[in-house]
Amino acid sequence: MIPEKLEKMKNEVKILAMTMKDPRCSKKARIAGPLLVAYVLNPVDLVPDFIPGLGFADDLIILMITLPLIKGMIPDDLWEEYAA
Repeated sequence: MIPEKLEKMKNEVKILAMTMKDPRCSKKARIAGPLLVAYVLNPVDLVPDFIPGLGFADDLIILMITLPLIKGMIPDDLWEEYAA
């Protein structure tokens, strides 16, 4: 169950990256998307990554909360176009 959710999230991040390049994407999403990616890839976290179990959990929780919010800023037809 969890691997499927992680795979879905991975695909949504890829779709998000593709929609950021489209001029039809909202300005808010174009700002929030890269900020989300920068936070996840940033070595400075709320909880350091070297702490077993908790280090990557904060990144995952932030991703789970913000990805649907950013997805909501993108027009549905644009999202579906890149998801296909």
